[in-house]
Amino acid sequence: MKLGIYGDRTPPLGRLERGILDSLWRRQGQSALDIYAELSTQRGITLSTVQTTLERLTRKRLLRRSKQGRSFRYHTAISRDALTARMVSDLVEALSADDLNGAILGLLDQRDTIDEATLDRLERWIEDRRNPQRSRK
Repeated sequence: MKLGIYGDRTPPLGRLERGILDSLWRRQGQSALDIYAELSTQRGITLSTVQTTLERLTRKRLLRRSKQGRSFRYHTAISRDALTARMVSDLVEALSADDLNGAILGLLDQRDTIDEATLDRLERWIEDRRNPQRSRK
């Protein structure tokens, strides 16, 4: 899926853009006012800042919008998992083999954020990658 002017690359995302995407992944179909009400308590932002950021995310083709009455309702155009996978893929492409080892170690060093279930899934994925015949059963 091509994402706006960025082609096959993942568009760069700022903190507010990521916050808006997180909000919409939790609850699709929100208006700019809905998102502003949620995020303004955490950040010192204005409604016009949220509207501008929504427009930017729409141009990057990360959001879709539909007119409802006098406002737009926003929906994500890509899942969180798909966007994360693209970002990781972009990073891996940019790294050499030696850099990739460091990146993997860096991710695994995030012990506080990686629970046992995630580590179990990672082990299964590695095993499936090593034994492709076994994963097709």
